[in-house]
Amino acid sequence: MEFKRRKRPKLSPEERKLRAREIAKKWRLKNIEKCREYSRRYYEENKEKILAKKKIYRQLAKEKQYKWRREYRHKLINRTRLLGRIHYWRRRQVKVIQQELKINGYNPYINDLDDSFSTFGLPDVLRFRF
Repeated sequence: MEFKRRKRPKLSPEERKLRAREIAKKWRLKNIEKCREYSRRYYEENKEKILAKKKIYRQLAKEKQYKWRREYRHKLINRTRLLGRIHYWRRRQVKVIQQELKINGYNPYINDLDDSFSTFGLPDVLRFRF
């Protein structure tokens, strides 16, 4: 009895690469623990090389990272300024309220504000003080 073999379709090199990637991806999904173990073992064996490459990459990318941060700050300069102002006025508000409480005879256990008084009237105090 003679068996007929099904002929595989001829694939181009790109199609072979894609098919190999898909098969490898499926295998990795089925064997997650094995992949983790392989990865750990590889890292332990090549730790110095990996860390040296990371260090070189960080030094090469440092200028690019600084440039990106600078552009991001300048792009959102109004937002940055607004957040700075909010931060400033919150600190100022705390100082005013601490003075007000000190005048009224309230002494907290610690120097920071605690939750024992209401913050509902804080804007009114600021409006009359400044």
